[in-house]
Amino acid sequence: QVGALSRVLAGPRDSRGNALYEPYPIDAGVIQWRGAMLGTSTTSVPNAARATNTSVKYVFMTPPAPDFDFLRFGVDIDPARLLDSAAVTATNSTDYRTFKARGGKAIVYMGTGDALLNANGTRRWYERLTEANGGVAETQRFARYFQVPGMGHCGGGPALDRFDAFGSLVEWVEKGHAPMHLRATGAA
Repeated sequence: QVGALSRVLAGPRDSRGNALYEPYPIDAGVIQWRGAMLGTSTTSVPNAARATNTSVKYVFMTPPAPDFDFLRFGVDIDPARLLDSAAVTATNSTDYRTFKARGGKAIVYMGTGDALLNANGTRRWYERLTEANGGVAETQRFARYFQVPGMGHCGGGPALDRFDAFGSLVEWVEKGHAPMHLRATGAA
């Protein structure tokens, strides 16, 4: 079981062992993965969030593939079928010139226990954003990134997942007080 979990957390790889995406963070929020990755079905019909999500078939596959079977995903062929839609769907741009010129401010946060999106991918984007915008200090003039240990997709999990990012954004925009941290509490 430990070996299987370690392979899952290592992230997807092609048949030659090349990483297709970042490894997932090792996080207490992994307990939420059961429903998202495996579901609770005791039959051959999957009910996991990943298996029942039709966006891959209809949005991310180019052209759309209504009959696509997730259980037959070809690690050497199918990733390329997802790339064409990335020009429209991906949120990985690091060009924030217009945003900065208009005085824009952004607070980005991500739960490291998110079973639907990979927090390491978001961290990697923020690292690329800092490289493209003159380093950490320069980037933090307009964008701050916070990882929330244990938090799942937008909340929940064994985490301090109650915080006021919007209030912090207002303080930053209206009073010039950039957040160094987000004060948090949690139901758990």
